[in-house]
Amino acid sequence: MNENIYLTDINDVLELYHVCKYIDNGCVLTKWTDEFKQKVNCFKPIVARFFNSLSKENLPEVFNSIEFSYKESFWEVIDKFDINNLLDENTLHAIVMKEPSRLREILHREKLVRKHGNVIEKLLMENDSSAELLLQQYVEEHHISDCKQLYFPKTLTLINREEIINRYLDKADANLNYVRLIALAKDSEQLAFSDKTKLKAKRKESELNQQILESGTPFRTTYTVTISMDKNAEVKCIKYDENGNPTLHYNGNIIQQISNFALIHYCQAAFGFTSNMGFIQLISKRNEAETLERIIGLKAKNTYPVYHSFQSKEYISQLQIAAMIYTLEIDGRRLEVAIKDFYENYLKKEYGYPAPSITIPSKDTTWIEKCRTLFAEMEAISKQYNLFVQEKEIDLELLMLGKPIGVTEVKSLLQKKYYAVDEDNKELNNIFHFLFGDQSMLTYIDPYKEKHYRCFYRLLREQSTIAFSNYKPYQQHGLQYLIDRKLLRVDNKGLIRVVDWDTIHILKHLNEYRACPYWYCTEKMYSSLDKMVEDGWIIESDYLLTPEERNYFSFYLNNEKYTNGYAYRNKYAHGSNPPPEKTGSHQAAYNRLLILFIILLLKIEEDLAISKIIGSGSKFVPQQVQHPD
Repeated sequence: MNENIYLTDINDVLELYHVCKYIDNGCVLTKWTDEFKQKVNCFKPIVARFFNSLSKENLPEVFNSIEFSYKESFWEVIDKFDINNLLDENTLHAIVMKEPSRLREILHREKLVRKHGNVIEKLLMENDSSAELLLQQYVEEHHISDCKQLYFPKTLTLINREEIINRYLDKADANLNYVRLIALAKDSEQLAFSDKTKLKAKRKESELNQQILESGTPFRTTYTVTISMDKNAEVKCIKYDENGNPTLHYNGNIIQQISNFALIHYCQAAFGFTSNMGFIQLISKRNEAETLERIIGLKAKNTYPVYHSFQSKEYISQLQIAAMIYTLEIDGRRLEVAIKDFYENYLKKEYGYPAPSITIPSKDTTWIEKCRTLFAEMEAISKQYNLFVQEKEIDLELLMLGKPIGVTEVKSLLQKKYYAVDEDNKELNNIFHFLFGDQSMLTYIDPYKEKHYRCFYRLLREQSTIAFSNYKPYQQHGLQYLIDRKLLRVDNKGLIRVVDWDTIHILKHLNEYRACPYWYCTEKMYSSLDKMVEDGWIIESDYLLTPEERNYFSFYLNNEKYTNGYAYRNKYAHGSNPPPEKTGSHQAAYNRLLILFIILLLKIEEDLAISKIIGSGSKFVPQQVQHPD
């Protein structure tokens, strides 16, 4: 074939173009000779000449004759070869209106969009799918690194874009997933919505949700917490009914008999609000999410990950705190008094913390006023403790002069409180995937396939005779990755061995909580941590809360970081006007604030306890990092 040949079928032309792309990208068959590769150089002039021969009049007809798999390449050729005077308003309109999905392919081509901006703007304003395209580009969270960018003409103003969105919300068949994206969108330079539009999206979401509930049988999980006054009842236990619904049982006598101080500790030991190492258990954990949850459905950027596991913990913790309040009220006690007692007296007695007095909500006031009081005191405690960290005392006059401090800004008494994961480190993320990912290919091998291990880490823990030869060549890449980083080795019998379990346990904790405690580690673990810091896997943190714990508090308290948060600051800060009570929403908010308050107190106590032990010259005894299961 030479460059003077003339082809008449556009599919043949586009096939030549694909051959050129293979050669240019080094994707060649071994049987392709150098002579053949040189001949390919003449394909590009053939492609360019064919496209230059096309006319506006016959372009829609030619386009309709293109095979489906080649249609995107058509726009790529026009964009790459800068074909002039082929596209105009009529031809683009004829193509896009016949096949609306073609609009996406056009928007992938930056030069084409820039050159025909005015025409494409009109197409976007007329096309029903334009709203979804805008939301995909500017609101949806993308997990695929090579997700193609969409380009929109500069002439499409913010007003135009909001008009497209509003028109979409008016559609009877609007997709609920995209409506949710609108409701959760965070304003940017490319896409911004008025409060009226956001409210419209929330109402549309409620309407579509109701339609789904009415049209089918939704799947429901029922959570129950019971308090037994039988003195012989277990301290706590969990039972499941025939449908798998859990019921958590607690001994009410213990709740009634323990002191105010112990009630706060009970929330850790029995309710599990925090772990034995002080980490908040209620945070949303990616490792607890099901695979389909992570990959199916549209998720907006700047939203907190509300997995099913996280929602379960939300519901259960709400029931737990409500059950405790009810049990205490039998004897005329209040959880709020226990909180006040713990902060003002217990922390002072045990750790010498000079706590100022705090105000607790009155029993008879409204739920809104209770929320306002509790929220204000939580922020006051945050400011007080942060000042104590800085000055080792709480000077009330100095406290009055300082600016407000949110819970997420509070520092620790310890210079090294945590090692936090560097979320951008690809090497560490790869290790997490191979060791702990439920999609890791290292788990599914003979003769352990029927065991259905959730991850490779679990396989390593349970089996001591895993042979390297059991893995197929395509699986060995992952093993070699872990071997090269000295996490695994192969012994002289060909069996896979863990080099250092302490390091693996640290990695497990980092994967689950995205942080690892410094003071709970053994001397042996410090060398592993130092190596991880050196490799850029982790960074030191001196905050009271880990990054994920700060995200957890942000989700509830403000809307600066997450658009799907509860924004209690906006609702209950003094001067705000919360909406009227709806099905106990303010009471639920109050119970959640109680949980957050208790967690904050537990985090402060843990910080004080470690500091006290270290300050006395005693050695802090690690508890659980070496035994995370």
